[in-house]
Amino acid sequence: MPTSLEAPLSSKRPKLKRRLVCLVSANPLALPELHRLALRARLRIRHSHLDLNAATETRDPRISRASVYVLDSFSTGAMTEAVVAAIRTRHPAARIVVLLDQISEATGVPLLQLGIKGLVALRAAQDDLPRAIVAVSSGGLWMPRRLISSFLDRVLGSANEARTPPTSKRLSLRERQVLDCVLKSQSNKEIGTSLNISESTVKFHLARLFEKFGVRRRSDLILQSIQQPAALVH
Repeated sequence: MPTSLEAPLSSKRPKLKRRLVCLVSANPLALPELHRLALRARLRIRHSHLDLNAATETRDPRISRASVYVLDSFSTGAMTEAVVAAIRTRHPAARIVVLLDQISEATGVPLLQLGIKGLVALRAAQDDLPRAIVAVSSGGLWMPRRLISSFLDRVLGSANEARTPPTSKRLSLRERQVLDCVLKSQSNKEIGTSLNISESTVKFHLARLFEKFGVRRRSDLILQSIQQPAALVH
């Protein structure tokens, strides 16, 4: 799998008392292995065995509060999206990493639309799961660039087709141009070259975009622009 899109990680480890990782699986036999891998992230780990029968009946899985959730999609199957939605509803500030057999547009985009922050393929879990937990708990993303690009093509394509005239929210023409470049994973230098402006000017417009979207990191700017497409067309 190609290198995933991540926010730069701080050299300081997150405070353990404030970073609790909850491992969610309907298969109790899978939890020990998930726990073993997750421990390498050096954060506090908790198990949560999910009763799918009860979840189906109540549509409200009882999952304890945590900062980060790792969801075993192999055990939840077709209910994975419902479980993600339930976690997001009960704990909207939490960040979710989903383990998938194979990461593709068909499997990943619906989860991305629900607001997950990380996707890890089963074959890469040994190395990638601990790294994904650290990245996500630190405010970043962990997923293939191609998936982000594919989803952005959909969002931006829909926005262009709608041809909704911009209003005051909010992004100047130059800010929109800079954001479009960010969504293409261009560096500040590449953005400056594309738009024929200096890197300091790029940084100025990025700071304005961070402020308008209420984020502090480039990766969160990308995700917010995905989750709030109206901000691009209103």
